[in-house]
Amino acid sequence: MYIDWNGNVMPCVFVPYSAGNIREIYARGDTLEDIYDAPYFRAIREWQWEHALGKEKPEECGNWLVPCSLRDHYDMGRNLIEEYRPEPEDEAAAHGLSVTYRSLHPSGASVADGYFFSFDDDGHLQPTF
Repeated sequence: MYIDWNGNVMPCVFVPYSAGNIREIYARGDTLEDIYDAPYFRAIREWQWEHALGKEKPEECGNWLVPCSLRDHYDMGRNLIEEYRPEPEDEAAAHGLSVTYRSLHPSGASVADGYFFSFDDDGHLQPTF
C-alpha cells in the first residue's frame, strides 16, 4: 500500500489509482484497515493469490516475483480499474485510461499504446515512465 503526499491510498507507487483518501477515511471515523479492505484492494489481493502467491510450487503458477496486476499483467490491472473505478492520482494516470490498445507481442499481450511502453531504435519494447 502506498499513500501519497495528498493522502491518496494506492496499491503501490507503480499503480497510480486510489481507492480512497486517508484524510477523508479518518475524518469519517474509519481506519487504514477499512481502506485496505476496499473492494479494489481486495480484488488485487485475490488475483495475486490465485495467480501465484497461493500456489505451493512455482510450476503451478505464474511468476511469484511479478504478481503486479498493472505493470506485469496490464490487461488484468486494467480490468480491475474498469470494474472498481479507483481515482487516477494525476493527469498522466487519467490519460493512461483514455488511450487505445494495440497488440505489441506475438503472445497477444497488450498494453496502452504510447503510455507505458515505446519502441527503441532497434524495435525493442522499452518501458517509459
